[in-house]
Amino acid sequence: MQQINFNTCNKMQSNKDVTIIDVREADEFNACAIPGAVNMPLSRFDSKEIENLPTSKVVIHCQSGNRAKTACKKITNTTKDIYQFTGGIEEWKHHGGDIICRKAVRFTIMQQVQIIAGGCVLVGVILSKVHNPYWVYLSGFMGAGLLFAGLSGWCGMAKLLAKMPWNKVK
Repeated sequence: MQQINFNTCNKMQSNKDVTIIDVREADEFNACAIPGAVNMPLSRFDSKEIENLPTSKVVIHCQSGNRAKTACKKITNTTKDIYQFTGGIEEWKHHGGDIICRKAVRFTIMQQVQIIAGGCVLVGVILSKVHNPYWVYLSGFMGAGLLFAGLSGWCGMAKLLAKMPWNKVK
């Protein structure tokens, strides 16, 4: 696996023997994407699918580079040349690369998680002060859930929110 920057990725994009894989979640991909990119969200990433691609070179990218790095680490035993685009779509946009905006997204799933978790923590603290001290456990529960999500990379609230009708891809 090689790390590449915008200039290298942009040159490779015009090559017919390259597949660009976006490992962001579907809602992020649908908001904006590099033209021709294929969405394989990291949460459901299966490195075996890489072998089925019709090209010999694969570029992996995400928002800023962290998820792409994780995806690249999951790729083993492949005959493909794997490249990690280190700056992700943020660097792509910064350099004026072409993007496709598919639909307006009000809030990404992770923003929705942050809004709900933050709201529950705030409500738990307020209710524990004005109503019943046991409401503080709501804040503790949310904090524990966020801690678990951060450490494990698995967020139950995000999984649930992804199934909501307003987050379905149309």
